Amino acid sequence: MPPIRDKFTIHSKAVVCQDVELKGDITIGAGTIVHPKATIFAIAGPIVIGSGCIIEEGAIIVNRSVAAFARRSGGRADPSPPGAKK
Repeated sequence: MPPIRDKFTIHSKAVVCQDVELKGDITIGAGTIVHPKATIFAIAGPIVIGSGCIIEEGAIIVNRSVAAFARRSGGRADPSPPGAKK
């Protein structure tokens, strides 16, 4: 298995608290809150967390699947970069 490269796309209106462990290709949509001590590992493929989600303290989300598609959770992901026009 190739090494895991970190690539985080976090919407400007998402909140990711300190003490969150992120690894791999992760997209977090607008209005989503990731509480402290949460773990999100995209080991075998990307993880997309949509808009308006709440990831509670201590939650563990891991993609170990080797399938060629992203694991998606919650609302529609809109990872627009800060300042992007819609």
